[in-house]
Amino acid sequence: MRARPVAAAREAQRAARRARARLGAPAGRPALTHAPRCAGLPVTAETCPHYLTFAGEDVPAGATAFKCAPPLRGAANREALWAALADGGLDSVASDHSPAPPALKLAGEGDFVRAWGGIAGALHGRVG
Repeated sequence: MRARPVAAAREAQRAARRARARLGAPAGRPALTHAPRCAGLPVTAETCPHYLTFAGEDVPAGATAFKCAPPLRGAANREALWAALADGGLDSVASDHSPAPPALKLAGEGDFVRAWGGIAGALHGRVG
C-alpha cells in the first residue's frame, strides 16, 4: 500500500468532491459517475471481487499473495463499495484479473516490489 498511499486516494476524493460541486451533483453519490449520468452521459463504474472480499488491515505483513493494484484498502472502504453496489453507484463486479502461480508471488519472501500483482482465485468466489 505504500506505493499507492491513502493520501493520494484522499486527494483524488477531494478532486471528485470539487467536481461534484462544480457540476451540481448531489452529495450522497460518487461525483465521477452520478454527475455525468445526470447529464445523460453513458457512464459506468465497477469494482473487482477482491475489493469486496478483503481488507488491507487483515493482510498479514509480507503476504504477497494479496498484492494487487490498486492495493487493498481498509474495511470501511470495502463496506462503502458494497453500499455503492447496492444503491446503483457501481454497475458491476468484474475483473481484469492477473493471477499468478505461487512461484511468481514470491510467497515467504515478503517482497511486494518483485512479487507479481493479482490475487489468484478471487474472481471464482460467489459475490452476494
